[in-house]
Amino acid sequence: MRLTLRTLLAYLDNVLEPADAEALRKKIEESEFAAGLVSRIKNVITKARMNAPKVEAKGLAEDANNVADYLDSTLTPERVGDFERYCLEGDVHLAEVAACHHILTLVLGKPADVSTGLRERIYGLPSAPTPEPKSTVTPVEQAVAEAAASNGHETLAPAVSAAVSASSANTDLPTGEATPKPATAAIPAAEVPDYLRAAQPRRSFWPIAITAIAALVLLVLGLRAMGPLDKTHPLFGGGKPVAEVVPPGNDEVPADPVLKVDENGDQPTDAGDGSATVPGAEVVPGDVPAVPGDALPIVSIPGEEPAEMPAENPGANPGAPAPAEPGDMPAENPATTLPADPGSGTPAPEEPVIPGVTEPAPEVPGEPVPAAGEKDLGRFLSDTQILARQDPETLLWYRTPPRTVLQAGDRVASLPTYRPQVALASGVQLTFAGEGALTLVPPMEAGNSRVAIEYGRFLAVTNGAMGAKLEVITAGARGVLTLSDADAVASIEVRPYLAPGTDPEVGPVILVVDVFASSGRVVWQIEGAEPIEIPPHHVVTDLGNGEVEQNGPFENPAWVDASSTSELDRLNADLLERLIPGDKPLDVSLKELTSHRRIEVQSLAGRSLASMGSFESILRMLGDERHHSFWAGEVETLRQSLARSKDSAVLLRQAIVATMPAIATEVDRLLWGYSREQLVAGDAAVMVKLLESDAMEVRVITLDNLRTITGAMHLYMPQKKADGNRLSIQKWKERLEGGAIDYRTPPSPLFPYEPLKGVDPKGLPAKPAGAKS
Repeated sequence: MRLTLRTLLAYLDNVLEPADAEALRKKIEESEFAAGLVSRIKNVITKARMNAPKVEAKGLAEDANNVADYLDSTLTPERVGDFERYCLEGDVHLAEVAACHHILTLVLGKPADVSTGLRERIYGLPSAPTPEPKSTVTPVEQAVAEAAASNGHETLAPAVSAAVSASSANTDLPTGEATPKPATAAIPAAEVPDYLRAAQPRRSFWPIAITAIAALVLLVLGLRAMGPLDKTHPLFGGGKPVAEVVPPGNDEVPADPVLKVDENGDQPTDAGDGSATVPGAEVVPGDVPAVPGDALPIVSIPGEEPAEMPAENPGANPGAPAPAEPGDMPAENPATTLPADPGSGTPAPEEPVIPGVTEPAPEVPGEPVPAAGEKDLGRFLSDTQILARQDPETLLWYRTPPRTVLQAGDRVASLPTYRPQVALASGVQLTFAGEGALTLVPPMEAGNSRVAIEYGRFLAVTNGAMGAKLEVITAGARGVLTLSDADAVASIEVRPYLAPGTDPEVGPVILVVDVFASSGRVVWQIEGAEPIEIPPHHVVTDLGNGEVEQNGPFENPAWVDASSTSELDRLNADLLERLIPGDKPLDVSLKELTSHRRIEVQSLAGRSLASMGSFESILRMLGDERHHSFWAGEVETLRQSLARSKDSAVLLRQAIVATMPAIATEVDRLLWGYSREQLVAGDAAVMVKLLESDAMEVRVITLDNLRTITGAMHLYMPQKKADGNRLSIQKWKERLEGGAIDYRTPPSPLFPYEPLKGVDPKGLPAKPAGAKS
């Protein structure tokens, strides 16, 4: 039997056959991950304040129908893998699936427990005496029966009783059923005395009289409200009208001034006959005398707008305030206005400074100066991806609107899990794969595109043109990438590498540049060297020491394909993209989202802030137990920030001191990592001791270090203190005594590519087991 999440839940709920359960038990004992998952399931389903997905939520793991299909083994096979990945990556979904499976096991597998007393009571219900039906004999029928009996009609009383019983029985039958005929014949009319026939109840006329009187009183009150009850009452045609609509073309001048209504509903105008035209039949005080003791009735005029509607021509009202001139409008709030395009000023210098990574590169004699008018170098294409652009004056990051033209000097960056696309002027389409930053600069040759890459992964393809060229500047080298074929695909990765255990403010950082050819003819030429044609599935690596190596064949790096991003990350990225406006600085919007109700959104916002140099939020997440499923990614983000540049390392150290001053020294040192020599010298024992620390942040980073080095966790849970991890700590101590805390694979700046299937690679080592791609 395979060890899957569904079979594991069946094993925990004890619904497997004994032989299958025993086989599964052995597999769980052999797998450290499975044993840890068992402990995690037991923990999440007993957690008191565990969140739950919304009932109406949609998505693969959010939709309750998908959870039911998975538990019922009817979910399509191609979706089972992604569904289980959701459950393994988030406690909310894992708790829901485990709890539902447990409840269904109890409901479907255990018979209902009915007490003996309740069972006997239910069995005894049919034998209970049936209560006699209430008599429905009316007083008249009872009087008839008694009178007949007293006058010697012995057969009348049974006949009446039988008729009444039949009548009452008929009323209990459902509509449409045949009414059974009574056994006794109907009562002859002649047998009932005449004086009893008049004893029928009569309807009272008092309710009708009271209703009529009330209606009359209301009518009188209504007439009195319209005016005095005399010949001047409007009902009798007396009195002077309050407002009158004079139809067009009426040349007759009334004897008394009347009010005319302007057809356009504008302000009062002179009609030329001494009358006033009033919009909406508005009564002007003093024009019509009021009726003494009564309020003027409201006269509605068909076809006219209500008086309270604003006039169409506001300038015709002399009493209305004049509209503000354009110059009087309040100025826009500069805090909510997008900055001007950074490239709108002077042209960018020939050799740009890559912020936070390099110093100005020395001038190269003989280089052509780009034309002053070459400023529009590309266009941002993606609609649902986030591309950040930095304002050169305020140094704040803003979201780039889709289809924005990028100019020379624009510094842009991609946030974690996003894949924005930029179409460059040379015909090269550049796709960011996760975190990355670059600056667009004018090319050295007309028709080319040029970018200064700080760090990140990028996929380069053409728009169908052959021979498209991309000039690449890094901190260690400059080169030209040529996509010779229309179907050529190349990937570029620029990653700073800091050896484990090295102080980032002191030690050297190696900038590794990999150019990988996926298909077509790809040529890479470093400045001052011969061009290198890279065959498909081969890679050219530059370690910044002046030597370039070509190795392969390898499988394409997993990050080249967009499907390498998990569905959970894509859903979180889509949600974050909808929550980020375009009129506020990105750091402001992301800091607001670090308090979002969903933990995965908080984590992605914190990692995005760290990529822009703000670390306080992500450091606080290391001390939040709710983030335990995302701690590994958050610690990795902090380590990458350390290696990115010395400025980034200084900012991170300052944030650590400001956020957690009591444990700043331990946290800062743990983020460096440890070399093999340092582990042997005693740092391995220091880490095992730190597993008993009272600070959750220290326990989180310590476990991440030990897992990175050894690949094991020994069921240690950093959200628990030493008392809750006693057995796990004991295993780590035993491992320390045996000298088994050492790297499974020595740390290296080379990326662990996976060998191409069916071909023996040459050069770089193959991807080791368990390594991330």
